[in-house]
Amino acid sequence: CNVFWNFSLGHETWTLKMTFSCELRLEIVQLFCSCDRSVRVTRRTMQTKYGHKLRNLTEKTIQRIVGKFEASFSLKNELPPGRPKSKIVEKTKASIKRTLEESPRRSIRSIAKRTKVSRMTVWRIVRN
Repeated sequence: CNVFWNFSLGHETWTLKMTFSCELRLEIVQLFCSCDRSVRVTRRTMQTKYGHKLRNLTEKTIQRIVGKFEASFSLKNELPPGRPKSKIVEKTKASIKRTLEESPRRSIRSIAKRTKVSRMTVWRIVRN
């Protein structure tokens, strides 16, 4: 479960994310159960104990942590569903850029064939 801080400077807005450790999540769940399952009392107790470090601990965050624990008996962050994004290896990037430097008029398709990388991947590397 995460806590987000939004702040803006001029026309830009940034969001910072704080991820709680498993130990802190466990403490939140234990405190929630010992406080007659009161989210408000749990939040106040945690903020009293940790002070300004948890000033943005919201009741919704506590509900998410406890809800996840009750559903899966887990305190760990799970990976989002779906296929993970692949990472282009630096060697592949270097190989494609080297091929492009050797013969700049070469097509994306021929570079892809030569380096055995998909056309879209080559196009993304060349574009950046």
